[in-house]
Amino acid sequence: MLYRHVIRGVVIDTFQDKMDLYTYGPCDAGNCCRNFEKIIELGACQYQNGIEVFSNKFKIEMKNCTLNVATHHWPPFSVISKKTEGKKTLGIEQILIEMGAAHLNLNLNYSVVYDTEVYGFVLPNRSMTGVLKSIEENDAELVFGSFILSANRASGLDYVWSHLVHRDFLAIFVPPTTLVEKWRAIYLSLHVHTWILLVFVFVIYSVLSSSVSNRTEKDFVLCCRDPSIILYLWGFMVQNVSWIMHRRLQSSPILFGIIWFSFLMNGFYQSSLTSLITKRDTKQVIDSIKQLEESNLKPCISTVTKIHMELTNMAIINGGNSQPKECEETDEAFYTMESRSDYYTVSTLAKYRVILDSFNQTIPRIHTVKERYAPLIYGFFVYRGFPLTHQLHLYMLRLGESGHIDKVIRDVIPEYGETRNFGGSTTSTISLSDLRIPFALLGFGMVVSILVFLTEVKIR
Repeated sequence: MLYRHVIRGVVIDTFQDKMDLYTYGPCDAGNCCRNFEKIIELGACQYQNGIEVFSNKFKIEMKNCTLNVATHHWPPFSVISKKTEGKKTLGIEQILIEMGAAHLNLNLNYSVVYDTEVYGFVLPNRSMTGVLKSIEENDAELVFGSFILSANRASGLDYVWSHLVHRDFLAIFVPPTTLVEKWRAIYLSLHVHTWILLVFVFVIYSVLSSSVSNRTEKDFVLCCRDPSIILYLWGFMVQNVSWIMHRRLQSSPILFGIIWFSFLMNGFYQSSLTSLITKRDTKQVIDSIKQLEESNLKPCISTVTKIHMELTNMAIINGGNSQPKECEETDEAFYTMESRSDYYTVSTLAKYRVILDSFNQTIPRIHTVKERYAPLIYGFFVYRGFPLTHQLHLYMLRLGESGHIDKVIRDVIPEYGETRNFGGSTTSTISLSDLRIPFALLGFGMVVSILVFLTEVKIR
C-alpha cells in the first residue's frame, strides 16, 4: 500500500461476525509519508450498516521533511546549470516551488533530467514517460518544468494548477518579416484615402475661392468667376505662395483656410519624413490561421509540441507533408524556420522569448501570428493522494492574488507584459539613395518649369 502511495488506508479483518479495523500512519511526524512505525488498531467496526465505519484518526505531519523533486532544463520555467555542481539558476516555477516549500517547512532534493525535450505523458497502459516516469518509479514526489495541464496528464496524476493560469499562449510563428525599403516608405505612408481626401479638399477650396474672387462679371466662366485661381491654390499646396491670391481674395476666410491647410499638410509630412524612413514598417505578413491555411507554408513543429497538439485535438495546419529531421527539437525548429522561408512552427511565447535572446542581432525578426491557438495552464504534478496538494494549491492562489507571481515573472523575464523587439534594431541612417523619389519629382518639376519658361520667352 505504501509503495502505491496509499496513505489513508484501512485493512478490515473479518472473523466470524466480528470486523476489526487496522491502519498505519505513514504521514505521522518524522515518517514523511515514506514509512511507518507500527500497525494501528482501530478496534471493532461499530456501525457496519452506517456511514461512519471508523473515526478519522489520520494525521499529516510533514514539517522538515525532504521532498524529492524532478525537473528538466526548460527556461524560463526551470533553469538548470550543468557547469556548476550544486548550484542552480532559478526559473519561474523553481522560485514558486521553493516559496511553497518554505511556507510548508519542507526541504527540496532536486533530481534533474538533462534531456530538455523529455516532458512526459501517460500512455494508454497507464505507464508514464519522460520526467513523469520519476513519479511512477518513486524517485520523485513532484515534477515541474513547463508542464502544460492536459487531460492526458491529469488522468494519472494529481496537480497544482493555480500558479500560472493563462499567462502563456501556444502561438504560431512564421518566417522573418522583411522591412519596407526606405525609399518606398516616403510615398507608401500616403494611402489611397489620404489622396482622396486631398483631392476632395482641393476641389472644395478651388470652387469656393473662384466663386468669391474679385474679378468682374465679364470674366465669368461656367459658375465661377476665376477658374485660373486653381493654379495658384495648387501653388499653396506645394508651398509656393503668390501675392495675386491675396489681391483677389483679400481677407477672405477661405484664403486663411487654404493657407492653414497647406501649412499643416506640408508641416506634418515633412516633420514625419525622418521617422518614416529611419523607423521602417514591415511588409504584409500572415496574421491569422485562415491566412496560414491559404499559404504554402509547411509545419516544422517539435515532437513534444506535436504530441501535445494531437492529445488536445489541435489541428496541425498543412500537416500532410513530412517534416525535416531538424524540426524534432524546439530550438532547431525555430532555427530551421528562420533560415527557410517555406516553414512555420508552433511553440509557447515564453520559449520564443528565450530562444530569440540567443539569436544574432542581425537576424531578421520572426513574426508571431496574432491569432493564437489557445491560452495555457501550467501545473506541478504529484502522485495520486499526495497529502499537500490542497495546501500548495491555496498558497499559489494567494501568491497570484497578492501579485507575487507577477513579480517573480518580471524578475526572470524583465520584458514580461511589454512589447520587445527580439530581432535587433530596425532603425538605420538615411542616405541620398533613400530620397530618390523626392529628388526625381524635384528634377521633373524643374525641367517642366524651364521648358514652360523658355516657351513663354519665345512666344513674347
